[in-house]
Amino acid sequence: MEKILDSCHSEEMTVEKKDLAVNVGSGDLEVFATPSLIALIEKACMNCMKEFLKEEDTSVGISVTCEHLKASGEGAKVRAIICVKDATEKVVSFTAEVFEGDRLIGKGTHQRAVVNRDRFMYKVNSME
Repeated sequence: MEKILDSCHSEEMTVEKKDLAVNVGSGDLEVFATPSLIALIEKACMNCMKEFLKEEDTSVGISVTCEHLKASGEGAKVRAIICVKDATEKVVSFTAEVFEGDRLIGKGTHQRAVVNRDRFMYKVNSME
């Protein structure tokens, strides 16, 4: 995973009804929900890692810190920009910033672990 160092990636989305706090269950206002902001960050990080993984591997989120700084409404176009901060063979750490236009609306960090797909799902499905 050393090759991933200094990699950056971005993901964009338009805020839809399903992404609003009132519909996610994280609040009662029609604004971009913090869990939806976090999901955008995780998606960007996951997609950044894809090309560096073996076919039998994937990544799973293991840690996230987030500050949701400004509210955005339905129809807003938001963009997460993530950059790799550190990487080992098993864990990749990212920094993230989320923008609506030029306005910073969120920032944080995220870590993803590299796992073998089959072994991971076997462990999940064999839990009682």
